[in-house]
Amino acid sequence: MRLKDAIGEGREVAFITNMDDTISFFVGQVFPEAYHDYSSKSVSIYYRLRIGQSTNLDYLFFRACKAYTTQDFEKSFSKLSHAAREVLSNIGKTKWAWNYFPNIRWNVLNINIPKFLMVLVVTQHNVPIITLFCAIVQYIQQTFAERSVMGGMLNTVFTPYAEMVLHRRMQKCLRCKETKIPPEIPSPFPYDIFQVFDLKTRCIVDLNRHMFFLGIACGHAIATARYTKNTELTDMVQIYYLADVFRTTY
Repeated sequence: MRLKDAIGEGREVAFITNMDDTISFFVGQVFPEAYHDYSSKSVSIYYRLRIGQSTNLDYLFFRACKAYTTQDFEKSFSKLSHAAREVLSNIGKTKWAWNYFPNIRWNVLNINIPKFLMVLVVTQHNVPIITLFCAIVQYIQQTFAERSVMGGMLNTVFTPYAEMVLHRRMQKCLRCKETKIPPEIPSPFPYDIFQVFDLKTRCIVDLNRHMFFLGIACGHAIATARYTKNTELTDMVQIYYLADVFRTTY
């Protein structure tokens, strides 16, 4: 309940957790409207325990898991063995397949507190619990102080980290070639789906649902946005990477 009080009402929240009935129960009790997904790694462990390991099993699963369109999903999913498809279908596609996420997946608050705490106290495992909490408090206070100073020095649109990632991904997208995919059925609604080719792979990009990795659009989405010339760069980066928001926060 304290987490819910901190987040507040009226926000879309997504929980990505291991496959655990207890976690599912309490998420449903406290956040009945939140989306609760399973991590792809925990799903892969689950199906291996039931059907064993086989050639290309993980490869096909992760291809299906990360597919951008339902067509790509079905193509990879159909290549899995009958046993694998049965196990994964029983879990439910909306629990692990990115394409079946029920909302705009890049605009949902993702709660990953356990992993954050694990990284934070990885060197403190053998000390008393109160010392762990003191270390966490000290780390947060120090981080706020450092970022407050940094915020006053920023003279760019984005934070230094976002600028670095954007630069790297924009350089990568220079070698991409984009082609618009016509809709299968004529529709009055915007249809912005493209094939993007780089030197090694072919990707499908939907500008209405472009993928964010760490809050910044992937290189293929950036390449498509530059190709269409109708998407601002600020729309490709989540708001908390804006320098003005950074200064206000800290």
